[in-house]
Amino acid sequence: MKEKKRKLNILIVEDNPDDAELVILELRRRGFEFDHKIVETEAEFLTVLSGERWDIIICDYSMPSFDALRALEILRTEMELDIPFILVSGTVGEEAAVEAMRNGADDYLMKDNLKRLGVAAERELKSHEHRKEKKWAEQKYRLLFENSPDGVLLCNEDGWIREANNSAGSLLGISEQRISEINFYELLETVKSGSGNEVKKSLKEHGFFRGELNIKNVEGNELPIALSAGLLQGNNGRRLTSFIFTDISDRIETQEKLKSSLQEKQVLLSEVHHRVKNNMAIISGLLYMQSQYVDDPKAQRYFREGMSRIKSMATVHEMLYRSETFDRIDFGMYIRHLVDLISESIFDHLKDIQIEIDCSGITMNLNKAIPCGLIVNELITNSYLHAYDEADNGKIEIKMREEPEHYILDVKDDGQGFDPGQLKDKSESMGMMIINSLVNQLKADIDVSSNNGTRIRMEIPAE
Repeated sequence: MKEKKRKLNILIVEDNPDDAELVILELRRRGFEFDHKIVETEAEFLTVLSGERWDIIICDYSMPSFDALRALEILRTEMELDIPFILVSGTVGEEAAVEAMRNGADDYLMKDNLKRLGVAAERELKSHEHRKEKKWAEQKYRLLFENSPDGVLLCNEDGWIREANNSAGSLLGISEQRISEINFYELLETVKSGSGNEVKKSLKEHGFFRGELNIKNVEGNELPIALSAGLLQGNNGRRLTSFIFTDISDRIETQEKLKSSLQEKQVLLSEVHHRVKNNMAIISGLLYMQSQYVDDPKAQRYFREGMSRIKSMATVHEMLYRSETFDRIDFGMYIRHLVDLISESIFDHLKDIQIEIDCSGITMNLNKAIPCGLIVNELITNSYLHAYDEADNGKIEIKMREEPEHYILDVKDDGQGFDPGQLKDKSESMGMMIINSLVNQLKADIDVSSNNGTRIRMEIPAE
């Protein structure tokens, strides 16, 4: 489908009505849709130029009181308007035509060859649209260039600055008069030798550079910058290099403050874990001292179990105190420490109870690790105290594996068995009450089986 032409406003400068009519007929024959106005004096020309918008002007070379050269002077010099201007004459010579073109006419035609008028008008209208688009693009570029908060430089291939925006001049301390005296690659070399060559190498091999560098401005002040560089093709065929850089002093200062603040918080958090662990050790020590005044073996066992639970929690804080991170711990290492503590406080060393641990590669956050550790503590203690009453040896297995959405904790012994109903019925046993409470806290699913020993399997949500 042929694109419909926009209706034009055409100004005809002509003193001969017949010639003006010929111009109008030729344009309509070419398919132009337009409104027009005919003027023949300078005063009329000035009036219509000031009051209306025109797409193209078709002007006779010579009239009794006005001519094309004066019209061009008004249009191009006095009013600075870029409107396509076609000169039409029946007598103009080549020298006069050349002079008119030099003064801003876009084309000239002889009146006896008006068949070219439509083609010339179409060409000049397209050329004018192209000039408008190019001018707008240049204006946008210039606006962005001048008002960018980042420094922008255009340099030749050797690094000599050819143009700099206001931000670049301010950051580098370059006055407008000294721009051409500064080589940007030399500025890059002022802090770290080789920086300029590094940028050149990247431009040569990849056509661009991205990085952070320190430079000194012309006043000798060191400046950290984020630099982006790329290659451009200049109008004269020579390559230019564009440099866009940002002062990152504030960002680096903020990063240093955050780093310092984080280190302070890490020290503080480490101290908190250390003090919690120490306080728990004091509580455990007080329980131990109190147990020395109790003769009842059952009561002493209760004291030992309480101390074991406290040490189970204290172990986590001890590990976090010694860790580089404070949000997660190695669960396998935690369980091994826990088993060692339980062995020291509860196990009867006359019995040979082996404990196998398979929890490698599992890390857990504090909210999961402490309840899981307490559950393991209760299960191991319970297995040792109740599963091997009639045996001198046995094996307890502790396994943990991580799946996409949950952890699987599996604790198994080969003792005399266990009534699963004790867990489900929430018996009055302190250990069972603790296990049930922690399972609810973890929102875990638990399965208890008793066949050739006791096996407890828990599925714990990862988050």
